[in-house]
Amino acid sequence: MLVMIIAVAIILLIASQYKKSFRENHKMTVGQIFASKKGYGSRGNFGVDIQYKYFVNGHVQYASTRDRNLRFNTGQFMIGKYFPVLYKKTLFGYDETILITPSEFKSYGYAFPDSLRWIIKYIEN
Repeated sequence: MLVMIIAVAIILLIASQYKKSFRENHKMTVGQIFASKKGYGSRGNFGVDIQYKYFVNGHVQYASTRDRNLRFNTGQFMIGKYFPVLYKKTLFGYDETILITPSEFKSYGYAFPDSLRWIIKYIEN
């Protein structure tokens, strides 16, 4: 049992350090949403599954995420829209996150831009 507790503690420590490293050592670019659909799950807040692309050094990168802060019917209004993307090079490609809602901007220390205020009406309360 003690070995299991130590293993979980080590995993949590590594995950915490990785997240801190990403927050402190990322780059920013612009990404475009090209597909979205209602997210599925069993807890009531399904959110929106989002697929987006962004460019790094002239090469297109594709990524996806589920944003649980958004109402499930938001996706159709987001296709073709541009949002900031934070990314960091890893051994296997890139880790990235797209910033859409004010809370996402705040969690990375960025001010929410006026140009994205239109998304606020689609945020889940």
